[in-house]
Amino acid sequence: MNKFTISALFLGITFASAGVYAGMDGKSHSGQGHKNKGHNKFLLIDTNNDGSLSKEEVLSFHEERFNTMDADANGLISKKEMKSYRKAQRSHKSKNRTVEQD
Repeated sequence: MNKFTISALFLGITFASAGVYAGMDGKSHSGQGHKNKGHNKFLLIDTNNDGSLSKEEVLSFHEERFNTMDADANGLISKKEMKSYRKAQRSHKSKNRTVEQD
């Protein structure tokens, strides 16, 4: 895949996920177990706290995430980088759950 294809795919996922986050009302949904996940993600992306997401806010959020995943800063995310990022995220979430339960 070339950089244009990856960028287009990344932007498509960005806008689709922003729509999901905006549609979440913070109430528990059957089988999800995370009552405020969508609401909290929305608040995280809404950096100016105006209650809506601008294109710039969404792109900035996902660009930061992309840059974090791109460990060697070559402008591409390899499978190894993606797996490493996801493993770190799972580990971080697991630690947070342990702290919250104490």
